[in-house]
Amino acid sequence: MSGSPTLLPESRLGSTLRRDAWWIEIIPIFVVLGGFGIYATLRAFENAYYSWGPYLSPFYSPLIDPQHHWWHYSPALLILLGPLGFRATCYYYRKAYYRAFFLDPPACAVGEFPLRNYRGETAFPFILQNVHRYFFYLAVVFIAFLWYDAIRSFFFDGHFGIGVGTLVLTINVSMSSFFRFTLFPATPSVILLAANSTAFLVRPSADRVLKPGAFLVS
Repeated sequence: MSGSPTLLPESRLGSTLRRDAWWIEIIPIFVVLGGFGIYATLRAFENAYYSWGPYLSPFYSPLIDPQHHWWHYSPALLILLGPLGFRATCYYYRKAYYRAFFLDPPACAVGEFPLRNYRGETAFPFILQNVHRYFFYLAVVFIAFLWYDAIRSFFFDGHFGIGVGTLVLTINVSMSSFFRFTLFPATPSVILLAANSTAFLVRPSADRVLKPGAFLVS
């Protein structure tokens, strides 16, 4: 039985055949992720109230030059690149902020801004997303410092104890470790993908297909 063809809406921002409230999904992401971004930025530049007793804020760990001998700004800025680079290039975060902040696209099967000469993540600045695999190794170093801070938070003036901050720091590093070492394990396949990314960064082209062994081809 033949039917009449479905006419697709004109390609523009928000055009879709979906009948559900697709925009509800991006509202909490915009509010929560955006709010956290503002809070984290203010805390990083505040340069105060980042330690108490055995507690050290993860935003300032590892703590470098807190007495400002050679660095006259917030110590958090010295270590910002590691955790921020890992999070900003993370595949899940990319999906979240591409949709909620860039509306690119705002949801599945929903129109985005009509762009010309769209090149995806093969041109600056989005080509930098491909270094996510290398930020993973840097993030592992920060995990070691966070575990040190969490263990240290159990000792108050040389005596063992547990406070709210102890639980917060321990849960934070435990969940971070779970993500890095189970959802993103450092296996040979990750190393292979990293090598492929290197080839992609060095010689990007629209028709290049990334596959195992592609980086060996001249």
